[in-house]
Amino acid sequence: HHQTNALNLAWGKSAFFFAHDMGSGKSRTLLEMFKALFAAGMIDEAWVVCPNTLIDNWHEQVERWTPELKDKVQVYGVLSLSAGRLPVQLTQRAHDRLAVGVDESQRIKNSAAKRSKVMNEIGKNAGFRYCLTGTNITKGVEDLYSQYNFLDKNILGYNSFYSFRNRYCTMGGFENKQIVGYQNMAELMELIGPYTDVVIDPAKLPPQTPEVRHVELSVVQKRLLSELKSQMMTEM
Repeated sequence: HHQTNALNLAWGKSAFFFAHDMGSGKSRTLLEMFKALFAAGMIDEAWVVCPNTLIDNWHEQVERWTPELKDKVQVYGVLSLSAGRLPVQLTQRAHDRLAVGVDESQRIKNSAAKRSKVMNEIGKNAGFRYCLTGTNITKGVEDLYSQYNFLDKNILGYNSFYSFRNRYCTMGGFENKQIVGYQNMAELMELIGPYTDVVIDPAKLPPQTPEVRHVELSVVQKRLLSELKSQMMTEM
């Protein structure tokens, strides 16, 4: 199974990139990694940084796949890292027994953006760092710099975005300032390969197995449902 394979590849590394297509279960993969790290006594807490619109979804994923971690996994919206006190607080709280996963990590692709800088600072102190994206990493190679810099700056080995761009991007267009192509791709893939797992085509994944679960409504839910039925009958 691709998730088990990804976990095996990531185990033993302090940084890893799950480049898995939409629908391939990235959320569960990260949560299973957190679960394994907690079980091994390697971390004391875990954070998920995601688009603000996915915060509730992540809480649901934790409850579904790893309910035993619901008090140990904190979820933060990436937009919250651009202003206010949270960026400073999280940067100060990061430590070597913390695991951090960035969902939709293309949101920190701009190395000049404040949220990217904040994640980079958090990454310097966090013991384990993970990126998750469904975006094809071979398209928009320039976007990889900031994401891998968060994981571990030694993976790419470049201290500036421009050095990275000059090595792997072909410039052209107006005043030679536009990226018109890519170069040295074999070298780049060799650098990131040990820290990256790619699942490109979800159509090749095993079919989902439907499961019907019968759930007893709570007293409050029954009352609300009864009120809703009464209201609908009145309107009809």
